[in-house]
Amino acid sequence: MDKKWEVKLEDIVELKDNIYLDWNIVKEIIDRKNLDLETLVLKLRDRFQFYYSDAHLDDRSSRFKTEYIENIVSDLRVFNSICKGLRICNNGVTQEFMLAKRNIIEDFYIKLEEKNKTKLPRINMPNLEIDVDLNQIDESHPLYGTPFLEKIKENGGVWSNKITEKYMEENKEKFFSGHSEYKIFRNIISKFENSNYLENCPKEDRENLKFFVDSLKVEEEELVDRFIPSLVNFYKVSMKQDYNEYSLDQKLIYSYMLLDFFKPFKDKITKKNTMDNVRRDANHLFWAQKANYLITKDAKTAKKMKFIYGVFGIEVQVLNIDGFIEKFNDCNFKK
Repeated sequence: MDKKWEVKLEDIVELKDNIYLDWNIVKEIIDRKNLDLETLVLKLRDRFQFYYSDAHLDDRSSRFKTEYIENIVSDLRVFNSICKGLRICNNGVTQEFMLAKRNIIEDFYIKLEEKNKTKLPRINMPNLEIDVDLNQIDESHPLYGTPFLEKIKENGGVWSNKITEKYMEENKEKFFSGHSEYKIFRNIISKFENSNYLENCPKEDRENLKFFVDSLKVEEEELVDRFIPSLVNFYKVSMKQDYNEYSLDQKLIYSYMLLDFFKPFKDKITKKNTMDNVRRDANHLFWAQKANYLITKDAKTAKKMKFIYGVFGIEVQVLNIDGFIEKFNDCNFKK
């Protein structure tokens, strides 16, 4: 850990009953768009802990432009007053969550400096190879019309994860922040069931992938029981790794990001809905896992978070603004 992020023992605060505000809720308060919401949050500060997280800093430093700095700092000052200078942290060794007295403005500048210096992480994938019958590639095939097809031809008709890894490595800025590259990748996954791709996989991989692909199209009620087993199978094939080797935190983040491929949660990909947006929402999901309540105004995000917390047995109540106000109306702390 960078020393700039180190927390002094005397600044640690025990995590008690708490409420996590998504940035869109914070912005509602800052812009004074909902006075009932603003009044309620101010009343609840003596009953619940509010805090900021790395995800909030990530939101504000994403696609940063110098001309926005005054507005960003002004927004963070208001948020800091709501949080009373508290930030949620976790021990990198024990993964224990705690609150710490920090300065949100200083933390924002540290985050911004980090982002300017740090490149996106290298994408590593196992060397899984599959023979591709180029004569059978038509519009129904997952690889049809994708940049990968020419790479496969150059590789003698053999598709390998290393081809995918190289392409994503070369285009990762576009892949995470753009929408066209992410759309190509998601379409590849969604076309698996209508192609001969599975027939050409090794038997064990074929069986694991078939369960995953079949799970992509089921309704939410059925997906509750199929979701984690489908991820176990997916990681056996795509990463050649036991899903149970991942920490709970990794499972939460990876699961949320993959949820976008499943029918009940598949969002339309637009310039505003990119892999980077999904990644940042997953970051909020991670940091809010110890909250009593998570408040967001985004209905689609709320639906996804409720599902992920539910399948992992994490008791976080996800509420929209109206639900939040109704629950705590007149400071009646209903459980």
